[in-house]
Amino acid sequence: MDPRLKRACFKGDVTALVNLFHENNNILSQTTLLSNTTALHLALRFGRLELVKKIIELKPSLVLAENVDMETPVFEACREGHDGIVKLLLEEDFPVAFGLNKDKDSVLFVACSHGHLKVVRVLLSKPDVHRERTNYLHVAASNGYTDNKASSEQK
Repeated sequence: MDPRLKRACFKGDVTALVNLFHENNNILSQTTLLSNTTALHLALRFGRLELVKKIIELKPSLVLAENVDMETPVFEACREGHDGIVKLLLEEDFPVAFGLNKDKDSVLFVACSHGHLKVVRVLLSKPDVHRERTNYLHVAASNGYTDNKASSEQK
C-alpha cells in the first residue's frame, strides 16, 4: 500500500485521499502487504468517519473487502466500538453483517466480546443479525461487561 494512503488514513485527511485518488483511481484497491488490509479498514481502525464516508463514496465495493482474517471493514468498526460507522456500513451493504471471520466469529460476537453496547444495539436493530446460536449476552458477561460497565458506556 502506498505510504501516502496509509498516512491519509491515519490522519483522517480527506483532501489527501481525494488527491491520491485523482492521481491514481486504483489506489483504493491497494492493501497492506501482510494483512491485506484496505484503506477502509485502516480508516475505521482510527475512527475517521468522514474519511470512511469518502472512501465508500469513491469505492463502495470496499465495504465487502476482506482482510487476511476474513474480516470485512464492519468487523473493525465493531471491534473499535464505532456505532455510527457500523450504521453507515450496514446501510451501504447489509449482508456484511452476516459474514464470519476466520475464527468463525460474527460481527455481533465481536461487538459483545469487546463490550460495545451501542454497537450491539445497532446490530440488534437489524433483522436476523442475531440468527446464530451463540448466547451473546453470555459472551459479554464472560468478558466482564455487565450492567455496571454497560451503564457507564451509555453516558
